[in-house]
Amino acid sequence: PLELWLGGGVEGERSGCLTYWSVYGCISMAEVGVEPIFQLFPWYYHCKLGFLVWLQSQKGAEKLYRDYLRPLLLKNEKSVDAALNFLEKEVGTQVRAAETDIGKFAHYARDVKDALANFLNSRS
Repeated sequence: PLELWLGGGVEGERSGCLTYWSVYGCISMAEVGVEPIFQLFPWYYHCKLGFLVWLQSQKGAEKLYRDYLRPLLLKNEKSVDAALNFLEKEVGTQVRAAETDIGKFAHYARDVKDALANFLNSRS
């Protein structure tokens, strides 16, 4: 599955957008642990903004993806696939549970609406 995602077959603007968001997502995940330290530097947010602009405007995301991110992901393909499969299973379970709960709620809401309509009609 990872090779399909990385190989993509996506052309043009969509490819650049997917590359940018892949790089941005990985950087954001890495940043979570070290951001409290980075915040001690006064120009942190200015530098971060400049970096994000560079990612988009100078094909920086494509360069980081091609030179660093893709080789790293391919090197750890089995672990990434296992994590993605686990997430897909867990998210699927949670979505199905939420769908069931939403269905029950909708049923109860219709029952309440019908009961209120009957009550109001009987008083007229």
